[in-house]
Amino acid sequence: PLDAAEALERVGGDRELLAEVVHIFAEQCPAWVAEIRDAIARRDAAALRRAAHSLKGAVGNFGAHAAQELAQRLETMGKDGELATADETFAELEKQSRKIAWHRVVAPVSVVRFRVICKKSRLYHSDAVMQRVADDVALVGFFIC
Repeated sequence: PLDAAEALERVGGDRELLAEVVHIFAEQCPAWVAEIRDAIARRDAAALRRAAHSLKGAVGNFGAHAAQELAQRLETMGKDGELATADETFAELEKQSRKIAWHRVVAPVSVVRFRVICKKSRLYHSDAVMQRVADDVALVGFFIC
């Protein structure tokens, strides 16, 4: 689960900034997950702590509390050097991550730009058509500018 409102609040309501944060997360996340997987396989507690800490902060930006809690557990395991249940915790983190409804964060920050020209319409002028299109697009969760 993901809290799109919390994610937007964390960036002061700035949808463009949220889009940038999502983009950065999408670029960095695979590396953090790979580092966590590798650290667990090597039983490297310090590397696990670092990678889990990074992931924990990142998913926290999106209000993904279940994933954040699991990353916190992995970070603590790394800090304490207790990796006995790290494999199971990581598997649960991957499972929770697949449940994250990214469209709830990505869709609200998607920007759709369009221009409407109505030369021959007897029913609508350009502004009316643009408003209708904007209303329909807004129904699917896009931000219109």
